[in-house]
Amino acid sequence: MRALQTGLWSLAILVACPISLRAQADGDAEEAAAEDEVTITSRWKVLHKTGRRAQGVRPIAQSAPITPLDDLEFTGPAPGHPFVLGKYAADGKWAVVNGGIQLVEGHNAALKLARAKDFELEGVIEMQDYGGWFLLVGWDQGRGYSISNVTMKESGSPWFITEYRGDTAIEDAHYQLEGHEWRREQPFRVTLRDGELEFQVGKAKVLEGQRLENYSTGDVIFGVYDTRYGPRPVRITALRIRALEE
Repeated sequence: MRALQTGLWSLAILVACPISLRAQADGDAEEAAAEDEVTITSRWKVLHKTGRRAQGVRPIAQSAPITPLDDLEFTGPAPGHPFVLGKYAADGKWAVVNGGIQLVEGHNAALKLARAKDFELEGVIEMQDYGGWFLLVGWDQGRGYSISNVTMKESGSPWFITEYRGDTAIEDAHYQLEGHEWRREQPFRVTLRDGELEFQVGKAKVLEGQRLENYSTGDVIFGVYDTRYGPRPVRITALRIRALEE
């Protein structure tokens, strides 16, 4: 455990045309999309790190491995609920504020981190006040899973695992798990291997041995969503990812 914390905190210091022309255009689009993909290997890929002299507010660089998603839309397990993830449509903007990535506009915002199957994701994130956030894994054309969490003033901080198909939560594939309140700046680690999920925050193993039966290769996406209290104020100070060898 001490090795985990030391490694994570060290990281924080360091995220209508002819067929031939149409085919050519499709090929160009696929090539451009491929260039935008973050390719991960068994070596750590740094997605974000806070610089020592990072001051002020600036947009996320286009060359950064993290990509803001302006068009992400899906329907979570509880549309209309004041706290649980429901109808989601990205409307927010991220920026790098004094070195950390945080929401600066809007209520729903997401960041594509990479495309992966078996992977390990770790970093340091500060969670403040109240609201909701989520992590999508194996996200591919509206299929995949979300791990979501909401912190409320009076009802604790439950976690949820939900499976999706057709950009919509599957009704009988949504589970509420024991609450764990993520407060202040904490190192975290997510491991997904052979469809089995673990999620550790600080010293606490929040999720362990959770089976995602239909999990497959897809995008890894981090986001915040609107609640009665607004989105959870988050600040990402360090983030890295690597593939786990089969």
